[in-house]
Amino acid sequence: MKNRIKAQSAIWLGWLVALISLPLMAAPPALISLENGSFIIPLEKIQDSPMPLNLRGTESERSLSFPVSPRMSIQSADLDVSYTSSVSLQSRSQLSISLDRRILAQVPIRADQPDNAVRVSFTPQSLSPGYHDIGFHAAHHYTYHCEDSSAAELFTQIDIKNSQLRIQATRNPILASLAQLDALFDSRLWLNQFVLHIISTEPELLDAHALAAQGAALRLDFMPLHVHYSQAISRSFDTPYPDTSHFPGLVPPDEHDIILVGRRDTLAPLLSPKLLERIQGAYLGVFPLDNDPTRGVVVISGLDAAQVTQAAQVFALPGFALPDQHDMQIKELDLPQDFSRLPGSPASARASSQDESGWISFSRLGFATTTLHGMYPNPAELQFWAFSEMFQPRQRHLTAEVTFAYGAGFDKKSAINILLNGQFIQAIPLRDPSGAQVWRAKINIPIAQLKAGRNSLGFAPSVIGEDVGGECKPIFTDNLNISIADDSRIALPPNGGFMRLPDLSLLARTGLPYTKSSDGADSALLLLDEDDATRSAALTLLGKLAQVNKAALSALQLSRAPIPAGERPNRLMIGQAQALPEAIKQEVNAFLPQVHWQALAVGSRSQIVQATLQNWLSHLGQSPLAITQTNAVNASLNLESGLGQSAAAVQFQSGYTGGSIALFSAATPAQLQTGINQLVQFSTWGALNGNGMIWSPSGEPIAFSFPSSYSYIGDISPTTWLSMLLSDHPWLLLALALFFILLISFVSWYLLRRRAQQLKLEH
Repeated sequence: MKNRIKAQSAIWLGWLVALISLPLMAAPPALISLENGSFIIPLEKIQDSPMPLNLRGTESERSLSFPVSPRMSIQSADLDVSYTSSVSLQSRSQLSISLDRRILAQVPIRADQPDNAVRVSFTPQSLSPGYHDIGFHAAHHYTYHCEDSSAAELFTQIDIKNSQLRIQATRNPILASLAQLDALFDSRLWLNQFVLHIISTEPELLDAHALAAQGAALRLDFMPLHVHYSQAISRSFDTPYPDTSHFPGLVPPDEHDIILVGRRDTLAPLLSPKLLERIQGAYLGVFPLDNDPTRGVVVISGLDAAQVTQAAQVFALPGFALPDQHDMQIKELDLPQDFSRLPGSPASARASSQDESGWISFSRLGFATTTLHGMYPNPAELQFWAFSEMFQPRQRHLTAEVTFAYGAGFDKKSAINILLNGQFIQAIPLRDPSGAQVWRAKINIPIAQLKAGRNSLGFAPSVIGEDVGGECKPIFTDNLNISIADDSRIALPPNGGFMRLPDLSLLARTGLPYTKSSDGADSALLLLDEDDATRSAALTLLGKLAQVNKAALSALQLSRAPIPAGERPNRLMIGQAQALPEAIKQEVNAFLPQVHWQALAVGSRSQIVQATLQNWLSHLGQSPLAITQTNAVNASLNLESGLGQSAAAVQFQSGYTGGSIALFSAATPAQLQTGINQLVQFSTWGALNGNGMIWSPSGEPIAFSFPSSYSYIGDISPTTWLSMLLSDHPWLLLALALFFILLISFVSWYLLRRRAQQLKLEH
């Protein structure tokens, strides 16, 4: 059943509230830097958290995993570690540092020198392409004789914020093979973002440009992609060039990899005759740049625009197995439009897909089976998206069922503490001394404590063995293991596209509503001007949406021309807001100078309303002669100009298109490109919330706005729709009760009257 329901909810939050909340936000993550030719990689970046590593007890071990790309050739590598130990430890205590479980250094821990730093060198041969584990193992003692192995003073803390890898490395020549495209767009590179040049000979090939950006972004997984779009610059062929040259006429940018897009005829001034001759249809190739073989050039071409788009579609589908050669001709591609994702596909499973009626497994929400070791493990976390209006109005709890196993020898005080968004809600006791496998233990999650949007369900063990330790009593921790299975499940209702809009946090996490069709068939991205910086910003944004969607939006329409009102109801718009169509400009409800900047709730006002039956039923308890109603009082602000150097994102429901519009704007195209480059960074993208956000050129959120009402759109059952309607309008329940009483009375009167007439006739 299709429904569009309006419900009053949160009030507008203004500048003051936003500015007060900013100090409470997490600090920006550490960034990789280049210093005197060496990559400086903070361990905070590797761990993706500034929290220190705590090593507690007589023996403790922690590790971090870091990547090495095959595109890098390492000359030297050093690990700088800062750590602090307890002042109560004896000289037998030590810290060892390992690489892939091979101990490379052992340093003593001294009570008279608790703050320390050490540098450990890695051999280049030990850092082969792939992932490597840096391990920290601590042995703690506070006495030479009997000791309590669980004593609180047995600790060492690794300072993640002030520890770093220092690697001197150069780029290797690229592998010019279509089968190795993932190695060209490699998320293991030591970069804060991957910068890509999309160079085109034809600006009107918008769809091919969009697919090229998305294909690169998908291969980078979640590494932010910054796209720089430009038109090709050619040079004369008059000077001789080597026979091995592929791009003698191309003037390349100074840095970074390139995707070259255009029809064969328009690429002729750029390519060598030998390469040009190979383009006989839809064509995809990868080559090293002539003057720098460490940089790659992907060529997307064809004889006409349709073939260029077809080649770009193949590039945007990383699941295809491509041949181990530098180029190929595409004979045919059959790509349907307007489809949902494959259920059960790890790379494309939508979080709302249900395994059983009403249930979603943890694995579909990205949770992998996890084993927690020892007395002080880090909590396991399940991330899920929800808001209270998804549930029946009278429903108080959301149910989860957890399958887990724990080892033998647990003390009866052991338990798994369940945390919702960091707050304790329940404990699961671990009482069997022989250990147990528990099938679907029930957890009740209070719906009232859900955040609107992203929520975290944490599993934090508090465990101790039966041998609780003490003086001269050893404590054993090898048996303290808890495994949480990914076939655990949570009872989230099927949304069927049921969404609460506007909601930028929903866009950030799922891409909805623009990814309701996995290929974006009902969505469009509209460029508000033709500046190359605006195109660059649009392609960067599309790359991020493809990463969130885990699939290319191959049917999304990228357009410069206005789109008719009846087509593509869900639209992304990017550019200067002054260029918006007038019908849409009047619908923008936040952060649009000269039209509407912001509304702020300042109080409430009571007024007497008309004494109708509906008003009286809505305000039961009041006299029907004087019904008063309380309404919010808002202050409205408009500005001549307001964005300055910042950028803004605003989402609203449009009566003009019949769908959801998200506007990304800034004062100039250059500022917009800078703003979108910062938006796709993890910290800024994750901060998107409400129906509007402004962020600075450095990516720091400055202000938010939240709507005065939401639209609930999608497919819900008739019973859920009726329940929500009665919850929002309780007077309808009384009206229905009166109606049924009158109906029963009438039917009873009618039947009795007929019976009386029959008896009268009989006598």
